[in-house]
Amino acid sequence: MTQCCYRCDKPTREPITVLRASASGPGCLRHLCPECNRRRPHPDADLYTVLVTLQRERQTR
Repeated sequence: MTQCCYRCDKPTREPITVLRASASGPGCLRHLCPECNRRRPHPDADLYTVLVTLQRERQTR
């Protein structure tokens, strides 16, 4: 599926999904094209890291 990069608005077939932090809530998912991600990686936490952390927290409860 084609997604648009939220930095440069170019369509990409290989989007890199990142979690964009939000002051008003849990955040939202955004997509970066490989070029934008290589030039300047996303400042927020990697989506995979967030998911693993949440899963570990649920398992310890």
